[in-house]
Amino acid sequence: MKKTTKKKIKNSDNLTLTRRQILIFEISMISWWALFTMYLPEFFGSIKRLLWILLVVPWLYICFVHFKQTNK
Repeated sequence: MKKTTKKKIKNSDNLTLTRRQILIFEISMISWWALFTMYLPEFFGSIKRLLWILLVVPWLYICFVHFKQTNK
């Protein structure tokens, strides 16, 4: 009987990119970075609003549960 072994294939072995594909990828990454830096102040402003919401909503819920338990 012949014993068969399976060869493990790594994903990086099958990945071959041409210079054109690499150039397109680099251009898209540069454009993403440019768009991100253009909207950076608005990005952090939205995170600030989100953090305030995440701070206030749990406190409101805790107060609601606390006062609901004290009314019983």
